Amino acid sequence: MAVVTWTGAVSTTYSTDGNWDTGSKPTSSDDVIIANVTNDCVLTGSPTVNSLTVLSGARFNGNTETITVVGEADGSGATTNGYAVKFETGSEVVGTNTGITITTSAATNVLMQPTTGNVRDLTINHASAVVNIRNNTTLSRNLTITAGELTTTSDSHALTVTGDVDITGTLTGNASAISMGSLTINSGGTYSATSGTTTITSKNSSNYIMDLDGTFTHNNGTVRINSTGSGDQLVDLVPSSGTLYDLEINENSTNPVQYNGNTTIANDLTVVEGIFQFYDNNNSNLTVTGDVSIEDGGQLAASGWSGAGEFGSLSVASGGTYEATSGTTTITSEAGSGYAIEVSGTYTPNAGTLKITTDANTFVKILDDVNHLIIEPATATRVYEYVNNTTIQGDLTINAGRFTHYSSTYSLDVQGDCTINNTGELDGGSGSIELGSLTINSGGTYDATSGTTTITDETSGGYGLINSGTYTHNNGKLKIDFNTPNKDGHTIIQVNDLYDLEIDMNASNYEVKFDDTSGNATNILNNLDITQGVFESKDNGDTLTIHGLTNITSNGTFMPDANHDTNKIIHNGLVTNLGTYKINDGTTVKMNGGIRNLGTITVE
Repeated sequence: MAVVTWTGAVSTTYSTDGNWDTGSKPTSSDDVIIANVTNDCVLTGSPTVNSLTVLSGARFNGNTETITVVGEADGSGATTNGYAVKFETGSEVVGTNTGITITTSAATNVLMQPTTGNVRDLTINHASAVVNIRNNTTLSRNLTITAGELTTTSDSHALTVTGDVDITGTLTGNASAISMGSLTINSGGTYSATSGTTTITSKNSSNYIMDLDGTFTHNNGTVRINSTGSGDQLVDLVPSSGTLYDLEINENSTNPVQYNGNTTIANDLTVVEGIFQFYDNNNSNLTVTGDVSIEDGGQLAASGWSGAGEFGSLSVASGGTYEATSGTTTITSEAGSGYAIEVSGTYTPNAGTLKITTDANTFVKILDDVNHLIIEPATATRVYEYVNNTTIQGDLTINAGRFTHYSSTYSLDVQGDCTINNTGELDGGSGSIELGSLTINSGGTYDATSGTTTITDETSGGYGLINSGTYTHNNGKLKIDFNTPNKDGHTIIQVNDLYDLEIDMNASNYEVKFDDTSGNATNILNNLDITQGVFESKDNGDTLTIHGLTNITSNGTFMPDANHDTNKIIHNGLVTNLGTYKINDGTTVKMNGGIRNLGTITVE
């Protein structure tokens, strides 16, 4: 082993013997020194050396060739002990076409960053190699780790690779700032990611920004995709082992970043700019254990997605968009702001379901964009507060917990069926509550608004309201209002005690039938108003007591069914009849408050 120094005595050609102080070009056992002389060294062929040192002031031109380093210097001459490659401060790489391959069979050090210029390609290719980067390093093209390890060391030197990073060995990022054009981890390869940020800026020739077939150890770090590419931009984020921790999409092109396969993010997903969506397989699931934040200009998913989405929390800023799956989006936790879901931008429901299972008291902001909503915390005493006037386009199902208002005046409009099960509770406050139908099953509770609860439709079983649980009226009104297009017909309300009841059907001959929950008795503790339609009992033998006023308009009819002849009707307040009041033969009617009749009274 010898130290061989470049003199450039004859020319700039590396392979010319006369350009070296020993009179012979270096061999694979030689430690090579490129000195600061008049003729710069221009690499020819693909030589192999034991080590390479480029001194301060020296200029080295790789000339599109690759030099292979098989060992490391021992400190002889101007070399530094333990270094396979060393570009000293003040050295230069001419052009961008210098390639270096390191096959050192032991732990070794490299100073890969000259003062001017950059190495183009770096390859690590020995199973026993552990190559320690000892300064901030930039490669102007590709990094390939075929075998062995490249590490930024505990000093966490920055590593920038303008082109592709291809790993079959190991890349260890420590806490470094790492930037690369694309990242491919082949089967058997490992990226032990920086605990800081890995930034991906482009894609490889197969259109993959990230293609993870090996091991990805996240170390609680962030992957930021910040590319500007055109055409397909794919990410395979399903490694054979491990997962990403934080993922940030900051895509400056108009082409979406598309994930391929069921994908899990161990912590947060942030879509700052651009679109993050599924690839061709629209059944792919997306699981984000932490917070999903979609910022102004960002979009998550696209129309046609039918896989499951499971997020710790979901925040959609003004200008952001969530194209919801047509399956189920499940929210399992809440953000630091205390919101399980906070929508200030666009939430496109795509006929899907939003399910919230957050096991904490939390806030919900969903505007009028959600299709179906399911409330189901693990702990029955959890309270979910909606923080604005809220519309649900489909059904609301409360299986556990209390769904209530942040301000008691906020309205809730459920255009489909509202079902309260098990230990669930809907708290109406004092705002307007409008429900397609209301089913309170055993164990469920509707703590009614002190304002008006309006029922606009009915269940598939023909019930506008069915109560097998607890209905607390809070001196509020129940209004059966089918007085909108395509909302007409006949319906049943099953409840024992109401405060105010108003019937307002789409036509005067459409019926609302009352049905007691138990005991064959229904009580209206204040007023009954029949604005339009028919109000009658569902079965024989029912007792109806109206403690307040009974007001029947010209389009209203009270108790028309002649078959119900064993009923008992008690009016404790004044009856004002402008429409039709029918008394069936055999029915007992008590008018303790008198009657003002300007309509029709018949006895059948």
